[in-house]
Amino acid sequence: MKKQIFLLGIFLIAQQVSASELQDLKKRVEALEKEKKEEKGFLAGHDEDGFFIKSADGNYKLTPSFTLQVQHRFQEIENAQDTNDIFLRRGRVKFEGNAITKDLEYEVDMDFGTPDAGGEEFDLKDFYLDYHALEPLHIRAGQYKVPFGIQELTSSKKLQFVERSLASEEFVPGRDIGLEFWGTPWEGRFEYYAGLFNGDGRNRLNQNQEFLYTARFAINPLGEYKLEESDLNGSEDPNLTFGGEFFYNRDRTARDNFFVFGGFGGLKYKGFSLRGEYFRRFNRNDRSTAANDQDAQGYYAQAGYMLIPKHLEWALRGSQVFRRGVDNDEQEYASAFTYFFKGHHAKLQLDYTFKLDQDAIAGANDERRHIVRTQAQVYF
Repeated sequence: MKKQIFLLGIFLIAQQVSASELQDLKKRVEALEKEKKEEKGFLAGHDEDGFFIKSADGNYKLTPSFTLQVQHRFQEIENAQDTNDIFLRRGRVKFEGNAITKDLEYEVDMDFGTPDAGGEEFDLKDFYLDYHALEPLHIRAGQYKVPFGIQELTSSKKLQFVERSLASEEFVPGRDIGLEFWGTPWEGRFEYYAGLFNGDGRNRLNQNQEFLYTARFAINPLGEYKLEESDLNGSEDPNLTFGGEFFYNRDRTARDNFFVFGGFGGLKYKGFSLRGEYFRRFNRNDRSTAANDQDAQGYYAQAGYMLIPKHLEWALRGSQVFRRGVDNDEQEYASAFTYFFKGHHAKLQLDYTFKLDQDAIAGANDERRHIVRTQAQVYF
């Protein structure tokens, strides 16, 4: 009898559930089952970073990219042999994304460009992990660019000239292996970087017991400042940055103690761009005879304007390096035109540089160079 009453109760409850409610319940169950299946799958597509493959939950992502820069360079060199070359300036293959969690990012960057004399045919540029520990704090470890020099930190794909300035090449340390803490709080209006590195460049072990120490800050009062030299899209609102930086590197073997300081600033507005940096190098207990080890100071200043919005830009640059001693300074003056077919993804650059190296040939005359470069770039 009790069993019959129980079954009757179940029947009466079931009768109270309408057909539409049962249909809604069925759809909810199907949606949950679909969501569960998607969490185990992968997605592929294209966004502002390029083509990507990622897990449905976003914890794994892979974005490959490829950069090709083919350059022709003619140099008329007084008191030396002229040169005329066509070469692969950069042939980059890069993989970036995140793994395990959205907060753990990675990047692997390799270069198969034409090597310098005696250089490696394969060159590992970057290989690092970057963990977003807190909202204003990232921890990065591996091989990558030391945070020093705004032009050096700007990708070679997004320069106004074919090559970086004379001063940047003289003072910045470039890539190295190390550890760094950095962040961009207040919606990118402030940036800070602090780290330590081997101090011997990329793909090399530390040659002594000392490290390179560095710190950098940037203030962007009008909002995030993207590291792109041209104002390609013609900013409707001014975009401004300025800041300072330094690094210390001690080399016991050569008995050099480098203190290098820098200051920088940049402005972009309605197709116009202006950027400059100043560097000062002190070498305490200098025992080296190498020119790039001496006390020195230098700068570069450059400006550009989009003559045809989003397509044609003209730029000018001047740069000088003043070294301790007599008659050993360098200077360059350059002009460049860039035509953008599809932004930085496809562009053609032409620049001319006059370069003066005082007493470059010991006991002879100053060296004067007239350099004409043409470079085609495609990246995707």
